[in-house]
Amino acid sequence: MKSSFYNIFFNIEDKYYIYNTLSTSILAVPQDVISHLKSNSIDNIDEHGLEILKKNGMVVKFDTNEGAIYEHYYNSIQYCSNPEELRLVILPTYNCNLQCSYCFENCNTAKSHLTDDDISEIIAFVENELSLPYRAYKRILLILFGGEPLLYKNVCIELTSKISKIANEKSLIFTSKIITNATLINQDVITNLIIPNNMRIQITLDGNKDVHDSRRRYKSGDGSYDKINEVIHLLNNNGCKDLIDLRLNIDKDNLDCVEDVFNGFHSLCGYLYVGLLRAAGNNSCRTNECITDNEYHINIRPKFKPFLKKYKKELHNIAFGKKRPCAMNRIGCYVIDPELYVYKCENLVGEAAYSVGRIQNGFIKRNSQYYEQLSWSPFRSELCKRCKLLPACASDCAYRCLKHTGSMQNTHCAMTEQELIERVKLYIADNASDK
Repeated sequence: MKSSFYNIFFNIEDKYYIYNTLSTSILAVPQDVISHLKSNSIDNIDEHGLEILKKNGMVVKFDTNEGAIYEHYYNSIQYCSNPEELRLVILPTYNCNLQCSYCFENCNTAKSHLTDDDISEIIAFVENELSLPYRAYKRILLILFGGEPLLYKNVCIELTSKISKIANEKSLIFTSKIITNATLINQDVITNLIIPNNMRIQITLDGNKDVHDSRRRYKSGDGSYDKINEVIHLLNNNGCKDLIDLRLNIDKDNLDCVEDVFNGFHSLCGYLYVGLLRAAGNNSCRTNECITDNEYHINIRPKFKPFLKKYKKELHNIAFGKKRPCAMNRIGCYVIDPELYVYKCENLVGEAAYSVGRIQNGFIKRNSQYYEQLSWSPFRSELCKRCKLLPACASDCAYRCLKHTGSMQNTHCAMTEQELIERVKLYIADNASDK
């Protein structure tokens, strides 16, 4: 037997712990066990303790190739030819009625929105995808994105209705979501789109009225806070409270507003959460204002706990664990824009060089990017393959590799061992305080 390559050792005051990035197990152990594992003197560990360590993947057989175990886990998801979910992100339009200061999209297209013919092409594509003999979909997830999708509410209603009907005819589970600035939600939208489809509604706030209105403005320059507040109350009056996912965008400039938003809206939505603004696309110059995942989890997140407890809201989970392929390099995930160009990542929409093809005659006419992105792998890098953080990092993701290094094929280290340890410590503290 040998100590797992993926063991991470740390202590919290006088308690000693192991976290294994491959099994994702956490154990509190005596200090001498840490010493035996570090020196690979496994025979000195008592039989009961050894069984626990084996069960949690912290001690493995001497000839075990742990790297191959993670690679198989990752590849089996990435290259699964019969995924259970068909994930469709559809942009009815790139146009928007707001001009948010940090918008990442910079899409120039002569086409304002999906036409009836385009909708027919998309429906044909969905039917063809579901009919492939090597697919075994059990559910369809439709996400309406933009631009502001409700600029063309009839397109949203027609698309959702037709895809829902297909799911029903094929006995598939259908779920839907709209990502919207909410300013165009009215009774008609609620009655004909939201309620019939039990559609989740992701709405964004950027802080209290003054801060939000300085960042999420109409093109006239007026702020959108009052309208969003009005719409959230309208949704509540229609029994849609539990469908509201209220996202609070944060960066270094609006942290003082977080409690204001929770105070004002904690009782008006099903889910209220913090989302980190990213420097992407058209707002790439805002890197200095953005908060990294590590900064958030280690330095900022703990400060939110007291008022979240006050409002009986939960922090979303600490971001660590065994990484899986994202939509970029998984089969069955498609982002379709108004020109019927297909992308694998929402962050890349409108950047034609990264489109993976276009829908024509009910099928995707694929280009070389389709194969480049779908085959993206953290195992191309020998540096990553030799790193004990690989299962927790997986070279971040293809888009962030592109963003940080200029190429999807270059390695991007998303965390250090110490940063991972700090996240695990926070996870332990969170779970201890819940008991």
